[in-house]
Formats: sequence, C-alpha cells, structure tokens
Amino acid sequence: MKAIGLTEFGGPDVLEVVDLPEPQPVPARFAYGSMPQRSTHGYHLPRGRAGCPAGSPSCPYVPGMDAAGVVDKLGKGTDGRLAVGAPVIAYVIPFGPHGGTYAEKVVVAAASVSKADGLTVLADAAASDNNLVRYLGADVVVHRRTDLVEQIRRELPDGAPGLIDGAALDALALPAVADGGGLVTLKGWTGPSERAS
Repeated sequence: MKAIGLTEFGGPDVLEVVDLPEPQPVPARFAYGSMPQRSTHGYHLPRGRAGCPAGSPSCPYVPGMDAAGVVDKLGKGTDGRLAVGAPVIAYVIPFGPHGGTYAEKVVVAAASVSKADGLTVLADAAASDNNLVRYLGADVVVHRRTDLVEQIRRELPDGAPGLIDGAALDALALPAVADGGGLVTLKGWTGPSERAS
C-alpha cells in the first residue's frame, strides 16, 4: 500500500511516498479501516538531527493522528459496535506499531473509532468541512475560531464531560470541559487532564 513517510527529521520536504505492507487487523483489539483521510488539523513533523524520530518503531516513520474513512475489516472478537462499510473517524497515536494515518489503510483500536450509542458528539471544524464532519457522525459542529470555548459552552452550558484535543489547544481547551470531566490531548501536553468539581 502507499503511505507518506519520512526517514529523517525535517520539514515537509522530507516527506515521501513509500510502499509498505498492507496492515492486518489484530484479534479483539483493532478495527481495520480504509482511510482516505482528510486531516483536519494539519500535520506536525518531529525535528532533530538524523534518523527516524525517537520512539518510532521503524523507518519509514508514517505521521498523522486523525483519519476518516470506511471500515474494511474487523479483527476477530470485536464487540459488534462497528460493521464493515461503516463510515468512521479515528484518532491514532502515530508512534504505535502501525504508525500514523498518512496511509491508504490503517489499523486502529476499536475503542478509538466512531461514537458510542447515546453520546452527543460535538466537533469543531472549518466552515468548509461542516457537512463532512456531520456525515462522519458529529451531532453538533462549531466553527474553528478564537471563541471556540465560548461556542462549546453555548451548546453545552455545563461543559463537555469528555473532550479530545487533537488541535494542540492544550490549556485553552480546559475551560470547555465540565467540572469533573476529562481532557485527552493527543500531542503531548502535560498539563491538567481534569477539571475539579
């Protein structure tokens, strides 16, 4: 399969198209998605002197943290929440054994895909991506602007019980979280992950 990878540190100029073995789902743990991804948060490349990034399981390193696509296969023993053909969005830790999402196909943990029944999903997106994000499962879409927290609080006056920050908002996202709620950051922030009640 085709992927975008890098074998040395640097900026966008070190990215190249690479051929990698097609990943296979792992029993009970992973859903397998064909992800014609559309990254909503751009990309961030590690920088350094030489070689693949620290923590990368192999070269070439495949970056990318978010993806959208359709489930192709399911690992044996998955809980039945997902089905082949389902449109999904997923977050991936790119330093894992399967790399990131800049690939034609990715393997992701089933728990990292879609939404659970009964949850209301609020997402931020550029205005041009509003319909796409709704199609992928968001119930409410707010526009990515400087008043993002205020927009979230207008939709969820008590705050979000759980917030996934894939845009490196870090401390700026915390006021959008409900008292006693949790914040998951995907880009290495080490600040508080909860708001006390």
